[in-house]
Amino acid sequence: MKKESMKRTRSNLAFKKKELNYIREMRSKKEFREKKKVNDRIGKERTRLDERKRSQERIRDKISRRKEREDEDYRDEERQRDRVARREAREDVEYRDLERQRDRNARAIFRNNESSLIKYYEDGILYGPTYNCVCCGGLFFLRSVLIFERSKYCEQIIDKICFLRSPSINNNFYICLTCDKYAKNKRVANLTLSNGLDFLTVDIALIDLNDLEERLCSPRLPFIQIKGLCNWDRQQKCPRNFDESETIQLKLKRRLTDTNSYIFDTIRPAKIIRALRYLITKPLFTDNNIHIRSEWFENYGSSEVPRNFIVNEDDRLEMETLEINQNQTSRVINEIDSLQKIERRLYRW
Repeated sequence: MKKESMKRTRSNLAFKKKELNYIREMRSKKEFREKKKVNDRIGKERTRLDERKRSQERIRDKISRRKEREDEDYRDEERQRDRVARREAREDVEYRDLERQRDRNARAIFRNNESSLIKYYEDGILYGPTYNCVCCGGLFFLRSVLIFERSKYCEQIIDKICFLRSPSINNNFYICLTCDKYAKNKRVANLTLSNGLDFLTVDIALIDLNDLEERLCSPRLPFIQIKGLCNWDRQQKCPRNFDESETIQLKLKRRLTDTNSYIFDTIRPAKIIRALRYLITKPLFTDNNIHIRSEWFENYGSSEVPRNFIVNEDDRLEMETLEINQNQTSRVINEIDSLQKIERRLYRW
């Protein structure tokens, strides 16, 4: 009955307005606010004794913080507050000593844990050396590079340091630790690309060739011979002439006594022609008086379709099986080497 009476009373707008004014008036008093804070704190402590309600509160707080941290401005302010708080806390000698001791203990535990070391090593090489240094152009693992920031270095050498103009992973520029050390001392590393060590740009006519197409364009094969299934003779003109069937098995061997071929694959004559038209103007071809056979263009020059030079598919299967076995063997050897390195490192520690 009492609850129903209160509901009817609060449904009256005049009473509701009067009640709100009374609450505002009471909250304006400091004593009332302090008393209410104490009561709220006691109520929260009682509520948190219930593990279920406490876990629900943690989940709500976690979701709320995650939403707030989506705002970059709020996130920067939070980081700044944390930095200031840590800096002020470290002014206390006892706190700083405790922090150092805690860090030493954590490192000792980490170094004595074999699984942690293996995980640290595997995480470091998970994506391979894919981070490109803007100074020396080398490829490094993530732990060996820093994000390149122009404001950290002297303006006099910044153009020599930042040689690469295209960003690396995540649209960021990175610099390796060695180049960073030189740059902070206002020096340029000896291996920087600005010292004339940059590779020349590969022409578009050559960049799309596969291994076999490159060898067909090569004027010199120092340890490989190209031999057809029928007659074989040496050619002074590039590319080598094919028989009338337009399908031959092209086997490249290191030695004629070898049983297995070094490489065989499909080729695209149009790609080879475009590459030769570019290479024929270079000194290596002009100095050796190498020219292109004109009748070859008439027979093969207009086709972009790859021509299959594998007559017997058993040869391809044999080669693929051999490559799979070699890859498995090399993978096992690499794993053994990695484990031996970890064992030696643990032994030193």
